[in-house]
Amino acid sequence: HIDSIVTDNFKTKKTLQEIAVKYAEKNPEGDSFTRENCLINPLTPSLLQAAGKSKRFGSIKIQDFIHIFNNEYHQQFTAFTAYLNNDTLCIVFRGTNETIAGWKEDFDMCVLNPIPSQKDALSYLENIAKKTRKKIQLMGHSKGGNLAIYASAFCSRKTSKQITTVYNYDGPGFLPEVTKKKCFKHNASRVQTFVPQSSLVGLLLDHPDDYTIVQSTEKTGITQHDPFSWVLEGPHFKTVDSLTKDALFLQKTIASWLDNLTITEREHFLSVLYTIIDQTGVCSLNDFGKNWAKHSGVVLNSLRTVNRETRKIVWNIMQLFFQAVRSNIPQTNALQNFISQFIH
Repeated sequence: HIDSIVTDNFKTKKTLQEIAVKYAEKNPEGDSFTRENCLINPLTPSLLQAAGKSKRFGSIKIQDFIHIFNNEYHQQFTAFTAYLNNDTLCIVFRGTNETIAGWKEDFDMCVLNPIPSQKDALSYLENIAKKTRKKIQLMGHSKGGNLAIYASAFCSRKTSKQITTVYNYDGPGFLPEVTKKKCFKHNASRVQTFVPQSSLVGLLLDHPDDYTIVQSTEKTGITQHDPFSWVLEGPHFKTVDSLTKDALFLQKTIASWLDNLTITEREHFLSVLYTIIDQTGVCSLNDFGKNWAKHSGVVLNSLRTVNRETRKIVWNIMQLFFQAVRSNIPQTNALQNFISQFIH
């Protein structure tokens, strides 16, 4: 939360060192939001302080911090611009936070092109490019990586000429209608993608085929999504030669499942999912986690009250998923039987 420290005024810049000092003053006992957040590593404030004090990062100037949130339109977008040196700046896009709206927007990637944040990322890039002739890099983690790729692919030709490199850190992919565009394919040569060895998020949908695989200290794909677990050797990531079998299996399973669903079926499934989530009344994953037993009960009861025709459609979609995994994981039969109790 640095929006009170860095404004959206292009003329006002603050060094990372100044931001770190101001942040510490505003949060003398630490950021309770970060400590309670189930997605943001609690070491993040410490990293900010260390970066602010370092020779490499402390003098970097930050400006144009923008944050947009709209629960109704499933919109959660944040970006800022960093001056790396005299001739290069870097636009950074934030990934998904703990808000339900942010997660809904992620799910919308399966059916919607573009999602609101992709429009925001493109607009932000164009606005920055109009104000400078400097070289531009773009980067982001998770959804932020997706936004960096999207903005760099669909920007104007004039802006595109300023872009040198796009860094994508385990960001999800795109619908086929996006990746088939000529501008998207042309942009691919300047995209550098990094994924952990058991990547889950970074292998969703149509994603870059050329990527660097980073060793992680975590065991599962979802926990490896946390870049604090990515192993460093000096200033570089420690890499491995191949993805794990689990990562390849999940990639194939989810891809085959989605391929067998029409956009209409995906939209219907997400509509039911969002309706059920909304009935819990929670606004964030943190809220859900604080009373997960109660909210889980609401979810199951909501599933029971869905009309029979809708339940049938949802069950058919779930059946396709189980068909995609049953041949490799027989244990899914038990899970399938459990869910069927609430569908039928």
